[in-house]
Amino acid sequence: MATTLEPLPPNEAPVENVPGATLKARLTDLLMSRRTPGQLVRVTQVSGHHFRVNWMSPATITGDATVLRTYQMTKSQFVRVDDLNGELVVTDQTR
Repeated sequence: MATTLEPLPPNEAPVENVPGATLKARLTDLLMSRRTPGQLVRVTQVSGHHFRVNWMSPATITGDATVLRTYQMTKSQFVRVDDLNGELVVTDQTR
């Protein structure tokens, strides 16, 4: 299992009314900083602390001159995210 730690910025207050909303936003920000140019990252909240993360890269199109942007799924992960004393703990639970 992979674990990543990210400190909580001092000016970021957790959203109390929406459980997991802050976790999803922080996870998305962390993953967006790790993506390569042109790559898309899609984060879907499955339950309170569990997320599905899909990494997509531009696909090559062969054929006529039609311009159509498509993406190919290159990586898919199921992760658990916890806030441990201001640290974002991401645990890969993909089987």
